[in-house]
Amino acid sequence: MPTGEFGPRVQAISALCTGAYHLSKRTTQCVMEDLFGLPMSLGTIANLEEATAQTLTAPVAEARAYVQAQPVAYLDETGWARRPAAGLAVAAVTAWVTVFVVRRSRGSKVAQELLGERFGAGWSPIAGAPISGIPAGGGSSVGLICCGISKR
Repeated sequence: MPTGEFGPRVQAISALCTGAYHLSKRTTQCVMEDLFGLPMSLGTIANLEEATAQTLTAPVAEARAYVQAQPVAYLDETGWARRPAAGLAVAAVTAWVTVFVVRRSRGSKVAQELLGERFGAGWSPIAGAPISGIPAGGGSSVGLICCGISKR
């Protein structure tokens, strides 16, 4: 919960602008003043970003733990269009929860980071398996098709 001069809604809107909407801090500053009459310094916006990141630490850890506990998780990767030099966005998808990381490679260390310690000798990529109706190789986002973790 925010402890500064702005409440949770202002924090959420500010984080939405700079995060999901990819607005600069300066543009976010204008949005907050123009739409809500809230003048903010660039430093305040940065502080709200940091506070939001800290607030989301526990829910993100819970989501990762959930994904790692599932018997099957699908992996997908795509180039990180916003910052191509940053690498790839790699997602682990289950029936209820999806988590992703941005990394420079798609190697087994990234899969282990998402799928947990069980990832290793007990995994197998399923070549050609469709994901969400997209045939393997049919879209730029289909890379590592999927990994099912099984006890062998």
